[in-house]
Amino acid sequence: MYIPVSTAKNAEIFRRKKIIDNIKENPRNGGTKHEKYFDAELYKRRFKIEKANAWLDSFKALLRFETLNITWRNLHYLAFLFCFSEK
Repeated sequence: MYIPVSTAKNAEIFRRKKIIDNIKENPRNGGTKHEKYFDAELYKRRFKIEKANAWLDSFKALLRFETLNITWRNLHYLAFLFCFSEK
């Protein structure tokens, strides 16, 4: 099972459950002595999702002022449309 894991604090739990991380090696650290699994496509998708979540966090008004579920959800759709239509 491959899950994009990026925190060291949960490493022991993930090792016990045999979950393998997908962390991109830092090219500035030089070569590693052991071969490590890395799925570039999975990493790209993970980065896009994290970028979208960070972008949504910047819109605090969506969380602060909207109390109706339907309005809150529709504002998120509008925010996603704005975010992903720029490219």
